[in-house]
Amino acid sequence: MLDPLRDFAAAEAPGAPDALLRLLDYYLVTLTGAVGVAYSFDRALLPTTDRTSAQSPTFTDAEGARAWITAERDNLVAAVHHAAGHGLPDHAWRLAVLIWRHLHTTSQFEDWMTTLDEARKCAAPTDDQAQALVLLRLSTAHARLGRHEEALDLAELSLPHWKRLSHPHGEAAALCAIAIPLSDLGRHDEAITHLTAALAKFDEVADARGRGHALSMLGYLNETHGDLATALDQHLTAVAILREIGHTQGLAHALNNLGSVQQGLSLLADALATHAEAHALAVEAGDQCVAAYALNYTANVHRLRGDLTGAMRFHDLARTTATDVRDADLHTHLFLDRAATTRAAGDAAAACRTYRSALDLATGTGNRTHEAHAHRGIAQTLHTQGDHVAASTHWDAAENLYDALDLPEAADTRAERAALTCPCR
Repeated sequence: MLDPLRDFAAAEAPGAPDALLRLLDYYLVTLTGAVGVAYSFDRALLPTTDRTSAQSPTFTDAEGARAWITAERDNLVAAVHHAAGHGLPDHAWRLAVLIWRHLHTTSQFEDWMTTLDEARKCAAPTDDQAQALVLLRLSTAHARLGRHEEALDLAELSLPHWKRLSHPHGEAAALCAIAIPLSDLGRHDEAITHLTAALAKFDEVADARGRGHALSMLGYLNETHGDLATALDQHLTAVAILREIGHTQGLAHALNNLGSVQQGLSLLADALATHAEAHALAVEAGDQCVAAYALNYTANVHRLRGDLTGAMRFHDLARTTATDVRDADLHTHLFLDRAATTRAAGDAAAACRTYRSALDLATGTGNRTHEAHAHRGIAQTLHTQGDHVAASTHWDAAENLYDALDLPEAADTRAERAALTCPCR
């Protein structure tokens, strides 16, 4: 609205505060309905509201609901900030929690963080529903940005609120949210304990989406520790569950995890098809992060097949897709895997630079598994370049980290060094 027209309308409309409240009610009621249809798997964790709006449309399909959220995104974000700044905390935190899934899927971290930060500031400390949901969703944002300690603290803070609410869905979700940063920080046994407890609660309330999510995460950890048979079974089960309930984004993520295990088992044709489906589903869901993972995994399959040109083409596609995605784990993976392809192509100098970029990211986020992989890659490339003294430092760092994490790469790295005749040994 033009400034003079806005000023005139404000002067002539003493009921403007009521109109703004009706507008916020409209957004709250409509967004509640849209999210319930667009992301039906989240229904158990959606906030309740007693507000009404006669103007709110009804959504009958997920595509239409997502289209409305996309079109109104800027207004919805503005509504959160307005409500938070004008004494309407119940509107603010509910709107922030409702819009988070869209912001998560589309990797819009700035709005994701600012809306939930506003919600946390204005929500009543004694409101268990508000605190449980805001802390849980804020934890996920910090985890994706690589702020693992902060993510862990927030997730752990959310759990007592869920328990006081006697909300097993929320307890299970919080346990998973705690497990994610624990895993990234290298505390794998604790992560598995939390995921196992979450899986039991998801089973208790017959939450298929939660069960698929927890199984996929457990499969990832079992793959990390070299138990590929168990990981394969868990991923196949997760994929079947998520496919049956039509959870597109979750299925794409689980397929990427499955494809990674298929690579480890040398089922390369299967892996290629799995990642291709994951990419198509991620594009359909509008999730650039999962799409970039799928392209990067596809590059790895081509490298394992000896097609380094094809591998680099998919690495380039993955990097382009991830340009606007602020996900620390994704970008560390992109560096590590691109470096492996570059090293296989014989360019040790470029590989070493890329491994160092991965190490910088991993060290900054505290992801010890990535850090170990980066040290080993640097050691291997420095050895190729004949810089054995510098390589030894990275060999040692990799071995120590792998040992501390109890990963199978510890034995592999020792065997690799033992076979060398240079000072690297």
